[in-house]
Amino acid sequence: MLTFGQIFPLLAYFGVQASGVPTIRKIVRDKSTKEENPLVFAMLVVNGFVWSCYGILTGDEVICISNGSGIVFGIIYCAIFYQYCPDKLRMKKLSQLSFTAITVIFVFAFFTDATFAEKSMGTIGSLTSILLMSSPLATIRHVIRDQTSIYLPVYTVIATFINALSWLLYGCFVRDVFIWFPNGVSLLAAIVQVAFLFIYEREHPDKPTVEEVGQLL
Repeated sequence: MLTFGQIFPLLAYFGVQASGVPTIRKIVRDKSTKEENPLVFAMLVVNGFVWSCYGILTGDEVICISNGSGIVFGIIYCAIFYQYCPDKLRMKKLSQLSFTAITVIFVFAFFTDATFAEKSMGTIGSLTSILLMSSPLATIRHVIRDQTSIYLPVYTVIATFINALSWLLYGCFVRDVFIWFPNGVSLLAAIVQVAFLFIYEREHPDKPTVEEVGQLL
């Protein structure tokens, strides 16, 4: 039976996975993906598969459950995205690339030396987790430029903060560097984002008037 220390990081990770729901709802409502990028959803599947392999190799059921659900969420998100995206060829190529990566990871994880595979999955999982959890940092330059936090999705930032903190504590508890290190980095990235939520108000950036644009020309 799972303890509270195991359940809490599971719930936190479910919260991060659910952060994609508002984006998907917007896509369904508008019947268009517009400028949304499917890479994050594809990364959710690949990252989940890497960590599921690591969980199986280490016998960690918490990692297996959380990342198994991540794969399911990612597949659902990708399927909905594919339905409404105008460039289906690009989405097919991304899906094929993801499937190829998953196949290679599967073969590497279960048909090579177990100890080497475990460390390799941990390393790859750490890198992909840092990239996935720190992706909102890409908007920081827009936040600073326009002096508004409107670009930072509040729910995603808070969910990432709680998730990184809970998995950092869990990683320290089980003494697994492949768990606590990437989540420590993700926590620092989340703290930066939370700080900007307090520094700048959530106002839409001022758009220049026609007269102001004319003066710049």
